[in-house]
Amino acid sequence: VALALYPPVWVVVAVMLVGPILIGLAATAYQALLADIVVPEQRGSVNGVNVLLGMAGGVGLLFIGSRLWEQHQPLVFLLIAASLAVGFAITIATITEPPAPPAPPLALAWRPSSYLRGVLEHAEATKYVVCYFFYWFGIGGITPFLTRFGHEELGVPQNETFILLIAVVFATLAFAPPAGWLGDRFGKKRVMLVGVIVFGALIIAGSQARTAGQVIPLLILAGLAQAIPSVLAYPLFTELIPARRVGELTGLSTMVWSLAQPLGATLLGALADVTGTLRSVLLGGGVALFITAALLQTVRVPERAGGEATGPD
Repeated sequence: VALALYPPVWVVVAVMLVGPILIGLAATAYQALLADIVVPEQRGSVNGVNVLLGMAGGVGLLFIGSRLWEQHQPLVFLLIAASLAVGFAITIATITEPPAPPAPPLALAWRPSSYLRGVLEHAEATKYVVCYFFYWFGIGGITPFLTRFGHEELGVPQNETFILLIAVVFATLAFAPPAGWLGDRFGKKRVMLVGVIVFGALIIAGSQARTAGQVIPLLILAGLAQAIPSVLAYPLFTELIPARRVGELTGLSTMVWSLAQPLGATLLGALADVTGTLRSVLLGGGVALFITAALLQTVRVPERAGGEATGPD
């Protein structure tokens, strides 16, 4: 709302500094609610619908905003603010959280080394965070260069390169609910392994395409494969951590994965500079996905994390 009023520059800077902190706080807490209100056996399916609705809402809002921007810029800001307010209000007003599990007594002094040991004692969750660091590293490298790859390597006109992103986004959107159901039905880790390996193979194959006609079918299939880790990554993580630390460890893992994305974009972009071709970006992203799959195989998924249920009975 403040941005809709075209405030002074210092207000804009303040909003851009504080805004991400606030939305990160809200979004992390919202995500952690999944473990509180959905049993493990249904988290994949529920999150699949959640991803579908979230992506559909984002695409719809982007489309409406693009139509309004030229003549009604303040209305675009107000529309975004209203969407956030209504969405979170529904959650806050209608969802009843279960009673919080008993928390351990607070220490009189906080020691970083002791805290870090306490986090790392959840060994399977730690391995999983490292595993998905490479996933987001690869995604962070691929996404910002995909349209440039279409223009510079495949000769797609610059005003048509958005078709490449649309192919991936809509395929991911369409397959999100089935991906969640498959994870609940056949095991989240098993289904994710298949999804990540197929995703990596398709990205590497796409890096060698010579025309848009060759790459678009591969990107559609890659979008279908990407839906699997997009939907199942967090539900599986909730099964590796104790209920009393879901919010805290969700925040820590999100921090690590968020750092992986710009790092991937920077390093794979530098690789493109060195090699002189954007094909190396897709190759590097595909290799990162194969590393993800290799590390994921080492993660052991217990029936109960740390002897505690990670959701309601």
